[in-house]
Amino acid sequence: MQAFMLLVFLAPDAGDAAAQKDVARLDGAWKVTAAEYKGKKMDQPPVERVIFAAGKAGDEAAKAKGAGVFKYQLDTGKSPKAIEATAAGGGKPKGLVGIYEVGEDTLKLCLVPGGTKPPAGFKTGPDDESMVLELKRDKK
Repeated sequence: MQAFMLLVFLAPDAGDAAAQKDVARLDGAWKVTAAEYKGKKMDQPPVERVIFAAGKAGDEAAKAKGAGVFKYQLDTGKSPKAIEATAAGGGKPKGLVGIYEVGEDTLKLCLVPGGTKPPAGFKTGPDDESMVLELKRDKK
């Protein structure tokens, strides 16, 4: 599994009102407080922070050393809500599919690298590649 210090999600042009609302709610920096992989809690998450940003803020965040940068789309019509992301920039295309649950200051993500369909829930198993991240909004 590839470790990033920082994941940067560049905001999409959201078409519908529900997606626009969630893009706005996701906007900002998030600190990873817990992670689970292969059914076990991780002592050291491979990702320290996740940033959802657009425009200049997104460009600046994408320049951070060791950042994994993705363009994303939301599907708010699914339950749980789905996110699909593709690597921004050159190189071999990598993607993430997953689900998310966003509160005022909390975010839960379950992401599958290279997956084709989002996971059914916020759990990982010993034989899958999904990772659950729990995050708190970084108020810096």
